[in-house]
Amino acid sequence: MKIESLKFGEITIDGKKYHQIIIVGDEIIERNSIKLHKKFGTTHQMLEEEKVLLFKGEPKVVVIADGFDRQFEVSEDIRQKALEKKIELLILDTPTAVRKFNELKRHSDKINALFHTTC
Repeated sequence: MKIESLKFGEITIDGKKYHQIIIVGDEIIERNSIKLHKKFGTTHQMLEEEKVLLFKGEPKVVVIADGFDRQFEVSEDIRQKALEKKIELLILDTPTAVRKFNELKRHSDKINALFHTTC
């Protein structure tokens, strides 16, 4: 799996375009923007089921792309869970997160990620 391109609101992986996604191992899951907007009024936060997905399959690293302008909120419980499980947590602006994810994927499949592709 390789992220081929990124632009505001869109990420392309292995030739397929997505909006905002969670990657669990080799599975790509589109974030539910309707549900997010109903609950939070924005996609800048994470649903409980998304938090569960990020730690599914015992990843070694969890990458969170927090937007081009870093507007995505990473809650303290995510940070705490990573510490407790001894999982490396990388919270990076989206372009940097894409580069880091591709670099990490070359060496391991134990990487989960969330990509917020807007602000």
